[in-house]
Amino acid sequence: MLLEVVLLDPIFFRGFIGELELENRIVMPAIKTGFFDETGGANERYLDFLEARAKGGAALVIVEAFSDNLINLWEMEERFSLHELAGRIHTAGARIALQLSRATGKQEVPQNLKNCQTEEMQGLIRVAEAAAAAGFDALEVQGECCGKMTADPVLRDYYINLLAFLEKKVKLPLIYRLGTMESVPLDEVLHICRVVELAGAAAVHIPVDPYQTLEPPGFLVPLCAAVKKAVRIPVIAAGRINRPELAAEILKHGAADFISMGRALLADPEFPRKTEEGRLEEIRPCIGCNEGCINHYMAGEPITCLQNLAVGRERELSNLPVVQQPKSILVVGGGPAGMTAAKYLAKRGHRVRLAEKLPQLGGQINIAALVPGKQDYRFIVTCLAEELSSSGVEILPLTSSIKKCLLEEEVPNVLVVATGSGAKKLPVLHGLTVPVFTARDLIISDFSIDGGQVVVIGAGLLGLETAYFLATRGKNVIVVEQEQEIVRDSAPVYIDHLLKKLEDGGVKILTGTAVLGGEGIVIKLHDLRSGETTDIFAAGGVVVAVGSDPVCPEELQGRNDKLHLIGDARLPGKILDAMEDALALALRL
Repeated sequence: MLLEVVLLDPIFFRGFIGELELENRIVMPAIKTGFFDETGGANERYLDFLEARAKGGAALVIVEAFSDNLINLWEMEERFSLHELAGRIHTAGARIALQLSRATGKQEVPQNLKNCQTEEMQGLIRVAEAAAAAGFDALEVQGECCGKMTADPVLRDYYINLLAFLEKKVKLPLIYRLGTMESVPLDEVLHICRVVELAGAAAVHIPVDPYQTLEPPGFLVPLCAAVKKAVRIPVIAAGRINRPELAAEILKHGAADFISMGRALLADPEFPRKTEEGRLEEIRPCIGCNEGCINHYMAGEPITCLQNLAVGRERELSNLPVVQQPKSILVVGGGPAGMTAAKYLAKRGHRVRLAEKLPQLGGQINIAALVPGKQDYRFIVTCLAEELSSSGVEILPLTSSIKKCLLEEEVPNVLVVATGSGAKKLPVLHGLTVPVFTARDLIISDFSIDGGQVVVIGAGLLGLETAYFLATRGKNVIVVEQEQEIVRDSAPVYIDHLLKKLEDGGVKILTGTAVLGGEGIVIKLHDLRSGETTDIFAAGGVVVAVGSDPVCPEELQGRNDKLHLIGDARLPGKILDAMEDALALALRL
C-alpha cells in the first residue's frame, strides 16, 4: 500500500493558478446540478453538496454559473449569502472559484465592445466583483465553441475584452474553460488557448462535452498534452479521469497541471482523501453510466448518482435517524433494489437479512455489465456488497423455496420483496425451429449462436444493447420494432452513441414493423406504414426484448400485512429507479 501511495504523490504536490496556491492537483468543476430553488438561487442543499467535495479533499471547488440579478437576491435574504458559501468551503479546507457564463447559444454577441460597455458584460463583471468581495479565490470564464471563436472575430474580441477587464478590475486568477471542441481542428483549439493566455487567463480548463462522456477514461489526455505544449499557463485536464492511477500518470508525464474530476467526485466526494490516505479499495469509482448526472441534467431534473444516492442529499443521508424500535427484516432478492434497501435499513438500526437464490449478488446489474462498454457496472455490485458487509447485513443463500426459508429461519417483522422482473415472451413465435432466447438469457449465459442472421425483436434499450452485444461477436443482426421510432427509454446521449455503434456494426433497424408469426427459420413481418407483408430469415436465432413483468414468488403472495414490493418487483424500470425506490422504503420503515 505504501508503494501505491508513493506512486500517487504527484496528485498531492501543491500547485499554483496565478498567485493562488492549491493544496493538491484535484479540481471539482462547475456542474449543472438542478439544486437551485424556484428563484434560481442556491440553497442549503447546494451548499451541502459543494461542502462535501471540499471536505473530501478537492483543492479547488468551482461554483456553477448564475446571473447577476441573483446577487442582490442572495445578499438581501438571510438564508444565504456568497460570504457564507465562500466561508464554508474555506472552512472545509478548499479554495473556491465562481464560473461566469453568458448563457451560450441564447444571446447574440453584442457588437459594441468598446471599453466593455455592454450591459451583458457589465452584468458578468458585477457578479465577479460580488464574488471577490465575498472572499472567492478565483473566477472561471466559460467560453464558447472553439470553432465559433476562431471564425467570429466579434465573439473572440468579446472574450478577450472580458478577460482583460476582469484581470484589471477584479484581480483574481482567471481560469478559461474551453467551449465545445468536437470536430474542431487541433490548431484552432490551440489558437484559442494562446489567445486567452495573452488576454489574461491564468489557466486553461479542458472540459468534456456531454456527447463525449461515454468515451474511455483519459481520452482527452493527448489534447491536454498538446495544449500544455502550446501555452505557458497551467492546464486543467478532464475526460473521465476516474482512477487515482490515471490522474497520477497524467500529472507525472506533464500532460496537465491539474485534474478536473466531476463525475468521479459525484460518485465519491472523498476520492482525494481516500487516495491520500492509501484507502484506494474504499473508493466508489464513477462507472460512466451518466444515469443520474448527465441524463438528469439534460432532462431538466436535479442530478443524483447511481454510485452515490446521497448526491444532493448529503445532510439527510449522512445523518440517518436510527429507529427507536429495530425490526427484524428479511429482504428477498439481491439485485440493486434489494442490496440498496438492505444497506440503508441496516444503517437505520434494523436487523437485516438478505436472501438471494443465485451464487452472486447483483441481479440484473450483472447482465448490464456484460454489454460492451458497460463493464464498470460491476463496481456497483462490489461497492454495495462491501457496504452490506460493513453494515452487518446477513446474506442467506436462498437455495430452496422462500416458504422454507421463512419457516426455518427467524420469522421477520417485515418482508421486503426485491425479486425483480421476468422477460415477456411472444406466443406468435411458437412455429420457429431456430433457437428463441430472451435478451437477458442470451447475454448472461452467452449462448453460442451459430449460422446466419439473428433477429432481435424490440428496439428499446435492452433490444439495442443486445443487438450491439451480438454485432461485436460478428453476427449479422436485424432489429424489429413495432413502434414508428426506436423506444428512447434512455438518455439521448447514450442512445445516439449506441445507434452509431450499431450503424458501424452493420445492424439494420426496422421500425413500424409488427411480427405476425414464425415458421421454421422464417419470421413473417407486417409493415404498418405500407401494409405490406414480408418474410425475413432468422437462421441464427431470435432474441425477444419486448419488456418485462414484475416477479413476485407465489410463496410471498397473500402476506400483504407486512410485505413491501420494491424495484422491478413493483414496477419494471431502470437500475437507478429501483435503487431510489429501495431508499425511499428504507427511510419510511
